[in-house]
Amino acid sequence: MRYSPDHKDKSRDKIVASAARLLRRDGIDGVSIATVMKDAGLTHGAFYAHFASKDDMVAEALRFGFDTSRRATGRRVEAAEAGASSPLRALIESYLSREHIEMPWRGCPIATLAQEVSRSGGSAPRHAMGEGLRSMVENFARFVPGDTPEAKRARATMICTTLIGTLTAARVLEQPEDQLAFLEASREALLESCEAL
Repeated sequence: MRYSPDHKDKSRDKIVASAARLLRRDGIDGVSIATVMKDAGLTHGAFYAHFASKDDMVAEALRFGFDTSRRATGRRVEAAEAGASSPLRALIESYLSREHIEMPWRGCPIATLAQEVSRSGGSAPRHAMGEGLRSMVENFARFVPGDTPEAKRARATMICTTLIGTLTAARVLEQPEDQLAFLEASREALLESCEAL
């Protein structure tokens, strides 16, 4: 059977999209190559035509997750600017949201996978995670006050680490109402501190 020239690229895209969703939902240890391939509608044997290892797939899935998150936050920033409201407020509110708590497979890979990646020892996933974190900080730095790029980056780093920690901590609470109360209190405190900058 002959395949179109872009068949391999399309198959790889399916694998990466499936992996990005499943990894954020179930974790690296909770997702096998076979599970990803089945979800992508492909045979297990086809995996090695696209990736050398699970680590390589995880790294690509992280990049995909960061790209989709970046596009979503870009739309929020554009909407905030069009409505003459604060892009920084929009970023904080969208990160510390009910949707982000309830649908981790659609959100930030750092809050769902950073611990596993830091323990995995795989250099490709660690590199992809580091790239994503640096990109997140740079994105936030565009919207925080500061006299120098370094000052803006330092403040953005504080905001990003607070967001990641808050979301991670909220997810360990058992009751949805407790999760949301935790998020809301943290969100309001963070917004207040940002307004004081």
